[in-house]
Amino acid sequence: MPPAPRVYRDDPELTVLRVVQGVTLYLAEPMEWARGLVQQVFQSFVAYAPEGTLRWFASSVIDGWQPLSQGDLARVGAELDLPWHLARLRHPVRIRVGDAPGAGSWRFHYRELDPERGGSAGWLQLHTPFDAPTDDLLARCLELANTGPFTHGVAGYHAAWNLRDRATSFADALAWCRRYAGLHLDDPDTACVHAAKHLTATDWITLVGDRLLAAQPDLAAALDHAEWTGAVRMLRARHGRLVIAGERPSLGDRNTLALPNEYAEVATALSPWLAPTMAPFATWPTKPDESAAWRLRLVEPAAWEQAITDE
Repeated sequence: MPPAPRVYRDDPELTVLRVVQGVTLYLAEPMEWARGLVQQVFQSFVAYAPEGTLRWFASSVIDGWQPLSQGDLARVGAELDLPWHLARLRHPVRIRVGDAPGAGSWRFHYRELDPERGGSAGWLQLHTPFDAPTDDLLARCLELANTGPFTHGVAGYHAAWNLRDRATSFADALAWCRRYAGLHLDDPDTACVHAAKHLTATDWITLVGDRLLAAQPDLAAALDHAEWTGAVRMLRARHGRLVIAGERPSLGDRNTLALPNEYAEVATALSPWLAPTMAPFATWPTKPDESAAWRLRLVEPAAWEQAITDE
């Protein structure tokens, strides 16, 4: 079972942190996504969510979350499509739709970034409840990998956090990450800087896009010749490959010794292509750099244990 959601003491209706099923995908050819593909993903997500679930909306041009009706959902979907008369991306637009403000269980999150104006990859993030069918998460990853070009992505059990309170969110996430080796925590706004040329993480499902494989021929060769053990397998999709670490995602609870061995196998095999340096998580200890040690926790577990011990 996941840890209970973290809420604010003075506002218990607002969640700062919860465990969900999630997928984060870093996009290639952002104009293709802006002209129809993101809208297609949104419509599929709306169709999957129970009616009346997606009741809140936020964007980079309004302050805070706003209530959303079913009619508004259709309008948001229509406005996701880049208008024909715009020749440039709407950099740096952010669109979020979900079941609640803060860290909800359901979330569609799109960040439209123009690499020509910042060098970063745009991204999509989809969250569903922790107890949703995990086969649906795999199906969603295949759908995304068949929809449009991407560099890479990760999917599994993710820590959903409150974008309006990064410091509290990451401070609370530290204890969870120390206990659950299979829990994924990311900050796509900082990771996207590296996503065009490197993997930023691995997970239950690690999506490796054809664009990244073209930029990293050694990675393509490694996947072609990998001899996975246990329950690790690879699927091919129209725009890349999915490396799947086991039959189901795992939180990897250290307290019960439920260590995610398949996760470690994939992480070790793909570690040469991880981004060499990334920004530390907000509020995490930096002496030693616990963010860096945590990102390699499945590859170098002794260094991760040492970082925790030193703290």
